[in-house]
Amino acid sequence: MNATFFTLLLSVPLLSVAPNAERIAFRPAAGTALTKSFAVKQEFTLEDSEIKINGSIQKQPDDVEMSMTMKTNVVLADVYASVEGERVTKLSRTYETLSGNGNMTTDMGAFGSNTRDLELESELEGQAVIFEWDAAQAAYTPRFEKDGGKKDLLTGLVEDFDLRGFLPPSAVEPGTTWKVDVVALRNVLAPGTGHALRPKRGGPERMSEMVQGNSDFAQLFAGSAAREFDARFDGLREADGRRIGVISLSGKISADYDTTEAARRGAQKPASGDAVPDFQKVGVRVEIELSGELEWDLDGGHARSLKVQGNERLMQSTDLFQEYGGNRLRVEDSSTLAGPFDVTVTFRRNG
Repeated sequence: MNATFFTLLLSVPLLSVAPNAERIAFRPAAGTALTKSFAVKQEFTLEDSEIKINGSIQKQPDDVEMSMTMKTNVVLADVYASVEGERVTKLSRTYETLSGNGNMTTDMGAFGSNTRDLELESELEGQAVIFEWDAAQAAYTPRFEKDGGKKDLLTGLVEDFDLRGFLPPSAVEPGTTWKVDVVALRNVLAPGTGHALRPKRGGPERMSEMVQGNSDFAQLFAGSAAREFDARFDGLREADGRRIGVISLSGKISADYDTTEAARRGAQKPASGDAVPDFQKVGVRVEIELSGELEWDLDGGHARSLKVQGNERLMQSTDLFQEYGGNRLRVEDSSTLAGPFDVTVTFRRNG
């Protein structure tokens, strides 16, 4: 037995037990039809608040409590009509369900309590939209499948509801880790973004800017050094006769965002006739801690399910000058809202 043959013989068992790298990628076949369901529940409770006027803390009732809940449901029926490589060049989407509901309760003890309910709806519900890839613009151009749709409803529509932002950049073996940018959470925590969700006709006004805004994570976390969380490939499992790649998610992200200019643009003159508030500084700090699991259909080249849970903390602070009855007062207001969230996403193959 020569040395070369002996070396090759030794290598055989080593190769047979070496873990296989998996390429987890978005590459559905043309004609694939999926129903994508997003269910999000968020809860917030007032942790603390403080108001200062000319530097003096204003005493507030010790038993003030505030809580808020919000549920969002989005169901999309997608057909990948045309695919080139890992890019869908023509997508047909029907907005089957676009809805939300919430509740905000404020209890001030002896001063009374107040409860406000909110229901959301969208004129896009039931509509079919075609997204076509424009290579020259490197962007998708949406249009209604049938004539007659309101063009302003197309503004801000997002094609990517495929969870592609969670995927690794290259082939991975079990135990491989990588970083995920916070923008991947945009359509997970706020699937109603850009879908014209508005308070139901005849219902109460908007509950809060935070709930209705469906924060733009790209803008909110711009410049943040803590905008990434961890993903890890945990291996394979089988479901419905298909190979499923399992990815675990965990981490903490945070950002500080200056909203002073936006507050100044939106400032309105008080009913009392005093001057418009003079905003000095308005800021928001958001902190998110999360964990979850993503299932990826390796045979189909698309997501199968996603479950994410965690906690959010929103800290808002305002520093302004306001005239009251001829007196110029400095008002400093800060509050912290915090609570859990739970997201369940499922993709169902149609045919």
